[in-house]
Amino acid sequence: MAGKVIPTLPNAGGGGILMDSELMDSLSFLDVLSANEFEGEQIDPAVALETESDFYKGTPPKWMNFYLADERASDSSATPTGEEHDIGLIRRDGYEKLRELIKVQRQGSWSVNSIKLSHQPGSGGTTLAMQILWDLRKELRCAVLVDPSSDKKDIGKQVQKDPLSDTRTIAKQVVKLFATGDPENQNTVLLLQDNEHLRDPLQDFLIREITEQKISAKCPVVIILQCIRSAYIIDDEEDESRTEADLLLKSSLSDKEKTSLVSIEKQIQRHHRDEMGKFHSFNIMQHDFNEEYMRKTFCSDEGKEITKYLQQNKASRNTKLFAFLALVNSYVPGSYLLQSQCEAFLSHQDPYGVNLSFQKRMQPFSDLIVTFSRHGGEDKRVRISHPVLAHQCVQLLADAGIARSSATLDFLQYLTRQQIQPSLLLFFKDMLTKRETTSNGQEMFSRLILDIEKHEGIPECANVLKTASETFKHDPFYPQSLARFYYIKMSDFTRAEIWAERAKERVPTNSFIADTLGQVHKNHLYKQVNGKSGEKSGARDILFWAEKAIKAFKQEEELAEKETVNHMEDDSPTKMYHTFNNRGIFGYLQVANIVYNSLTNLNPKWRKILTQEISAEHLSVLFEDRKLMKYKTFITSLRVAVENKFYNFFESYLTYSEPRNWKDQPTYFQRDIVDCFCKYTSAPSPKEDLPLKTLKEKMASTFPGLSSLNQNASESNLSKITELWKIINKENPDDVNTACNYILANFIQINGPVASAEPATLPQLRTILQKFMEEEKTKLWTPEFYLLVLLLFWPEEAREGDVTNDIDLNKYVERMKQAFDNKYKKYLQSRELVPLFYLGKGAGLKRLVHKSSIDNICERLKRKSRTANKTRGSAEIRDTCIQDHLLRVKGVVRVYKAFARMADKEIEIRPQKQASVWKDGYISFYLGFDISGPVAFDIKYTIYTVVSGSNVQQKMKYAIGSEGTIMEESKTLLRGKSYLDLYYSGLRKYILHFYILVI
Repeated sequence: MAGKVIPTLPNAGGGGILMDSELMDSLSFLDVLSANEFEGEQIDPAVALETESDFYKGTPPKWMNFYLADERASDSSATPTGEEHDIGLIRRDGYEKLRELIKVQRQGSWSVNSIKLSHQPGSGGTTLAMQILWDLRKELRCAVLVDPSSDKKDIGKQVQKDPLSDTRTIAKQVVKLFATGDPENQNTVLLLQDNEHLRDPLQDFLIREITEQKISAKCPVVIILQCIRSAYIIDDEEDESRTEADLLLKSSLSDKEKTSLVSIEKQIQRHHRDEMGKFHSFNIMQHDFNEEYMRKTFCSDEGKEITKYLQQNKASRNTKLFAFLALVNSYVPGSYLLQSQCEAFLSHQDPYGVNLSFQKRMQPFSDLIVTFSRHGGEDKRVRISHPVLAHQCVQLLADAGIARSSATLDFLQYLTRQQIQPSLLLFFKDMLTKRETTSNGQEMFSRLILDIEKHEGIPECANVLKTASETFKHDPFYPQSLARFYYIKMSDFTRAEIWAERAKERVPTNSFIADTLGQVHKNHLYKQVNGKSGEKSGARDILFWAEKAIKAFKQEEELAEKETVNHMEDDSPTKMYHTFNNRGIFGYLQVANIVYNSLTNLNPKWRKILTQEISAEHLSVLFEDRKLMKYKTFITSLRVAVENKFYNFFESYLTYSEPRNWKDQPTYFQRDIVDCFCKYTSAPSPKEDLPLKTLKEKMASTFPGLSSLNQNASESNLSKITELWKIINKENPDDVNTACNYILANFIQINGPVASAEPATLPQLRTILQKFMEEEKTKLWTPEFYLLVLLLFWPEEAREGDVTNDIDLNKYVERMKQAFDNKYKKYLQSRELVPLFYLGKGAGLKRLVHKSSIDNICERLKRKSRTANKTRGSAEIRDTCIQDHLLRVKGVVRVYKAFARMADKEIEIRPQKQASVWKDGYISFYLGFDISGPVAFDIKYTIYTVVSGSNVQQKMKYAIGSEGTIMEESKTLLRGKSYLDLYYSGLRKYILHFYILVI
């Protein structure tokens, strides 16, 4: 290969800029594809043929593969033979859509964008993504995210890394790549990110870096192409968690693709005729990924030789290595072994084999294996040439008497004596503990464990997990999986408890690991009360196991609180990404529910004990069992604890937020919470006044409860609620929380199903709140208080004498954020905050649009869109529906901060997506109010144009864009939502209105 020319980067306005060695060395996490890659180079024909051959065998594509394909296409088009335009690489059908998505986002108005390409292993997803980068290398600054420390031969020198520190470095390097050159030369980075380098907070770090460097961009800074490999691809049109920037690539070919492969095969035959039988990756794709092709291959002479070797050499080192390689490649997409690790395994107890090459030592399996280097790694990677082939090899090995469990155990035995590559530890953990998500939900165990159970039996599964737990003595996930297996598959709760305790011992501060012990006891209780252990349990047995489960869940809850405190006090960026573990609180309610159901089934008298209509002092008399008094304290604590967990946590948790991905929250989650609460509170507390009792029955006794009342509630019911809060407020005029609830009740009534006069006027409600605003008792005020301040005093048109002119709303916005941080942030930071109100087009209180009004519009829209013409953009339909109800607010962006401009005031607001405010300028948006403050949705930059004439006027126009630029930001505002009406006969004589938000 001749000397290389100096690589260049493309500029946004055309032309290029040279990449010197200093710049390239500074971008250690990026494999940058230059605009002039391979241009001017003389590539050795032998190297070219070898590169093509390796790719068809199954190695990942190299940039040279795309260059050679372009060269062949160019040569073909230059010939007068009229042959088809063969390119040597198949373009999957998603190619055009992917290019269009990139084009849309490049023209959009976000600084950081992402596109998700989900693909099944071996379907060509990585090749498609790299093809896109190659074809756009002269337009965008293209790079692949890599790990410079991976594939090191000296494993012993590798140290534990801080993933977030690396993510911060990556963000700096991406921004540097974008900004290289003069400001006029900046250009969008197209960054390819695969499974191996997935980093959830990368987009947040990029936005932070752009802000800190004060990047003044004229085009998007980065488009991240996430190439996600997954064994299961759920292609469901009803899956509303998918966005328009998602692309699916499955292991099946269209007729067009099959025709293209026939043409490519002819080209391959011309250059690689003698090797066609070894091109397993190409041949598998050509046969539409059908496993039948590989079964026929193993019936050939070569295949029979392999089968014979396996049967005669089950204990040989190369057979054991091949078995494990097939196993890990089959069950962990993208996995590999390092060649040095493989050679060390082969040399163990066989020192004479070191003089042979790796390929010869792996005979007769060599043609099924590929070796390759990735992004300059020192050590080569080894894997089976294709996932379909790996799967068939596992079955071939099993037929030859080498079972999945024995292959796993053999390699585990070797690992106990060796220092191994860090990536292999992760592959092994995924293989034994990772639970895949399918269209039916999350699997109970890993695919390997499920297959061992299917083909070999339950004891073998337990043996593999037990051996792994004993091999990796510090890892908690293996004993956790083993504990789950014991209680779920074997109903062995004694062993399950032992291994759950061992998992806790390994990381005693981890609440998620501690959850397993609570689940063991909860499921033991469930089995006892349902008679699955042989006979139904009595009250004392139920209470015994319930108390153990409750104790475990309370300990988990305490650990979760400590985790949250530690993360919030830490100054590192990790506190931004901590997920609060609510399983301990939820587990408590689940156990309380089981106790209620089981005891009341034994004897209906238990209902009055559990709801505290009758004192627990009467236990022994009621049930003629003095030993029950041992559990008096436990029984008495249940109702109080259930109420506290509902009112102090779950009610606000479910009202103020929702999961970012609904698949992360089970469908029964909210139902079980409300069910348990209703049962224990079906009898009112004797200490409560009548108005409060009535409000509790109507689920309107708290601010979150009032916020959850929906538009379908009757006008009389809403009026009654408002009247009751008016009475309570008069009796307690100095109670700020009572005042807040009364004001909110008025808001809810205004948004009721029937247009009615305002129950209280805007000035009246302002007067109530101003009394407390003047006291300046900021330590006593809550986010709910500040929310009402913003809603009541948000300015309209400037009017003389308007009380809002004297209110510094920026002060209250800042205080609301501080109050939110203190009260809710630690619980809600990993969830999506739900707007409780929006700013509408009406006047007075009627300009405040409750979330239920928008929910109902979106629910109708969702039903309509299922039958509507799908060629019409969904964003266009949504925008049309929303425009009739919400006010589009004008604003401005300065130094990455957004401000609403109303009545000659500028009030700082939070963008729903920070990436949407990446440059200074005028904007417009819809304004919502969530529990942290005012938030802007569907932000659009606007352009001022000067109209000619004597009077210079300014006219505002929407900036050029497309629905793709707003589809993410509008997601929360426009989510289709519906209400779940929960009715419990014998517990409630009314319908409970509680949200289940459906994405």
